[in-house]
Amino acid sequence: MTPERWQQVKEVLDPVLVLKPDERAAFLDRACATDSSLRRDVEELLNADQEAGTEFLNEPQPLPLTLAPESEGDSSEVADAWLGRRVGSYKVVEQIGVGGMGEVYRAFRADDQYRKEVALKVVRSGQDSGFVISRFKNERQILAGLDHPNIARLHDGGTTPENTPYFVMELIEGEPIDRYCGQHELTVTQRLKLFLQVCSAVQYAHQRLIIHRDLKPSNILVTSNGTPKLLDFGIAKILDAEAVTGQVESTLTIFRALTPGYASPEQIRGEAITTASDVYSLGVVLFELLTGQHPYRKPNSTPQEIARIVCEVEVEKPSSAAHRLETWSSHDLGDPEGFRSVGRHPDHPAEKLSKRLHGDLDNIILMALRKEPQRRYASVEQFAEDIRRHLENLPVLARKDTVGYRTSKFVARHRAGVAGAVIVAITILAGLAVTLHEARIARSQQARAERRFNDVRKLANSLIFEIHDSIETMPAATATRKLLLERALEYLDSLASESSGDISLQRELAAAYLRIGSLQGSTLDASLGQTDAALLSTKKAVVIREAVARANPNNVADQLSLAIARQSLARMLDSASQPGARQQAEEALKITEPLLKLSNPDLEVRVEAAHEYELLSDIQGGEGDQTGSVESMKKSLAMMQALLKGNPQDRKLQRGTGVDYVKVANALSDLGSRSEALQFYPPGLEIFESLAKDPNDARARRELALATVFHGNTMLMNGDGAAALTAHQRTIALIEPLAKIDPQNATLQLDLAGAYVTVGRTDVYMGQYAEGQQWLRRGIQLYDAVRARNPGDQQALHFSGTAEIWVAEALARTGKTQSSLEIYRNGIKQVESLRDPDPDARSEVSTGYVRLGQALAKLGRKEDAASAYRKALDISEPATKAKPPNTAALYAAADAYFAMGELSRMEASGSPATAMRSRRSWNDAHDWYAKSADAWKKISNPGVVTPSALPCGNPAMVARAITQCDAALAKLQSVSNR
Repeated sequence: MTPERWQQVKEVLDPVLVLKPDERAAFLDRACATDSSLRRDVEELLNADQEAGTEFLNEPQPLPLTLAPESEGDSSEVADAWLGRRVGSYKVVEQIGVGGMGEVYRAFRADDQYRKEVALKVVRSGQDSGFVISRFKNERQILAGLDHPNIARLHDGGTTPENTPYFVMELIEGEPIDRYCGQHELTVTQRLKLFLQVCSAVQYAHQRLIIHRDLKPSNILVTSNGTPKLLDFGIAKILDAEAVTGQVESTLTIFRALTPGYASPEQIRGEAITTASDVYSLGVVLFELLTGQHPYRKPNSTPQEIARIVCEVEVEKPSSAAHRLETWSSHDLGDPEGFRSVGRHPDHPAEKLSKRLHGDLDNIILMALRKEPQRRYASVEQFAEDIRRHLENLPVLARKDTVGYRTSKFVARHRAGVAGAVIVAITILAGLAVTLHEARIARSQQARAERRFNDVRKLANSLIFEIHDSIETMPAATATRKLLLERALEYLDSLASESSGDISLQRELAAAYLRIGSLQGSTLDASLGQTDAALLSTKKAVVIREAVARANPNNVADQLSLAIARQSLARMLDSASQPGARQQAEEALKITEPLLKLSNPDLEVRVEAAHEYELLSDIQGGEGDQTGSVESMKKSLAMMQALLKGNPQDRKLQRGTGVDYVKVANALSDLGSRSEALQFYPPGLEIFESLAKDPNDARARRELALATVFHGNTMLMNGDGAAALTAHQRTIALIEPLAKIDPQNATLQLDLAGAYVTVGRTDVYMGQYAEGQQWLRRGIQLYDAVRARNPGDQQALHFSGTAEIWVAEALARTGKTQSSLEIYRNGIKQVESLRDPDPDARSEVSTGYVRLGQALAKLGRKEDAASAYRKALDISEPATKAKPPNTAALYAAADAYFAMGELSRMEASGSPATAMRSRRSWNDAHDWYAKSADAWKKISNPGVVTPSALPCGNPAMVARAITQCDAALAKLQSVSNR
């Protein structure tokens, strides 16, 4: 077909393509009334268009398009004809690929020189026109001149006796690059590094004046060892060959061999092809690798529509496309297998991936995909260099070079050095801070000072939210994080002094103080264990947010931010055993509950309300209000379940719902409803098991461990020591790897110490005293190490004290009663020294005095024992009379009353005494036992240990003692009546 004839065809083809299929015949009747051959040419192209379908996007269309496709039977017969055949020195084994113009077979060398598997490519049956054979030989010549580790190598070539050309090349066993990235769940950084190897291969070809022209994922295979290999130079173009002959492939302007889904606009339009075309195709491949989506592929698009979009429509930003990734289905992509092959990024959720692509990567890809060749990267090497600079956090060519941009890249690229990054960043901040100070003094430099002030503001936030987060999960990074946060806090304080009247800065400062407080002393996440410093930072955040909320009473976001700050402060006060926790929690609810009544409240409002009810439940439980604790916790769980139902893939909501399930179970267990409690643990554990499958989610593994230990504690209270021990041993297996990798992480060290102690006290309960003491002492050593770094840590002090009481209990039960006394006293002293201990902690002190008294009584020191019991009652009795009574205090009082009864019974049945004195002692014993029985009656479903997992008696023992008293008194009465 001549260019003139093509112009005639095009004038008819263009308008007919936009018509519906049933309207085309009438149009052709009119347009081609005098030229039947013109109509035939147009109809053949329309048929080719229909047969191509959406696969037009993925497969190159060979010249000419009008060739009829072979049937499956023909293809199979041709393949069978080659199998087992000897071609040169090689024997064909099986067909492994079919392309537009060639077929590829697996073969092996069969001339007894050596055995080697290869790929043998021949011209496809039915495609043996002069043009195709020329193209085939062209590809063979191209491969002969290429020797690169990322390009499939040519081994041999020749012509069969039937004059069919063939060539033998390296056999690549691998997966297309997009499928490989998905199956191996490569991160964005890993995908970029893999892509750089592909760029190296393409640039190597360009240096040898070869343009590939068909770059796409299926032509880039990645081997099992992670090496990408570039294949299929079937439609490649040799620039120097054209320079010699002076002939351009004019036929390709009519029927162009290309893959429209990856072809550049100039390829589709039939214009001159340069290396910029390969840059464009690489841009499409990179877009797919990083977003899981094709930049142009839309449902139900025709090939002509795709071609038009490629030439006319600007590409969406990759970060915007990635943001929708979780909501796109495989059907949306028009390629069900393609979407699944891409897989999920470990950088998900979508918001995180979008943030990762925003900025440099958006600009790099969009520059590669510009419509005009001259506006793209000048070479593949320049394209690759920008990617390398991005990975090294250097400024890139694709983004405007500003001072702020260069500064942010300068800070960010030193993250890998961790300590070095901190020193460099701090040095920059120090210089900027000095500049700011001088600017306040020098009025003439006011404009410059304002710019530096904004730089300090941005970099201070970068220290807290970017650099810190980038090293947070790195092994042994706690010391560096501590230094980093200390320096960031200094600059925050300096900014705070300048924030008056600047609402936006005040919002930033409050968020930064709240974040630092969490990193200093959170009990929910990895922290530095700096309780007092955390409280101070959090209080600063509350003060600032109060001022902002007062200035903007109708701003929902500011009101919600204040509620979040108050909730955070309440949680820290509660964990630090300091007063004011309930007040702060209730103040937060006073803000949030009205926001819930607004029409369509934001997700953040509903989540915050759920967190506040959860926190209120914790505080109520600590105050002894077990019923109120259960009610608040169930309210929080109901809210989280509703939120999760509407957002089932949201990991934060999954985590929050799991926490609530476990906390409802804990509250029910404390209330005595352990059978119901054991129904709430499994769904919570199931959620954490699912979340913990993500190897990057250390928090989920920690929460799974905590849920497991709570489950074990409830089973222990039910008397199932074996099941409890299994659960507690699993807790160690979950926490120990996390804690050992970062020994300065106070939260994880406390968790590990607690895991050791729970196994130890369960061993002691089951009579395994030696093993129990070993675990208990290991836990105490860890508690002591945390306290050495942070003497104000109330949790370590508290839990270490209760562990000491269990060690003493093990000694007392093995006959080492004298040795147990000092340890009992030490444990009691630690718990007594807590700042403002809650009712549960005071009840633990009371229980400690009971166990100490029993040891003293065992040694015959009855007066000292009685003194210990009275101390126990002085502490516990007020809490038992509260409304509602504290459950832990009821356990302690019941045991103390019983112990006093035991002293009276010992006196009654001991040395000979008068009948009157003996009767008085038995009556005293009976009274004490009766008080103990009354206390037990107020405990719903008593456990075999206290809610704090300390040893205790039981109602059956008290009932037997009362029966014995009654019998003794009856006997005395009988003797008296004689």
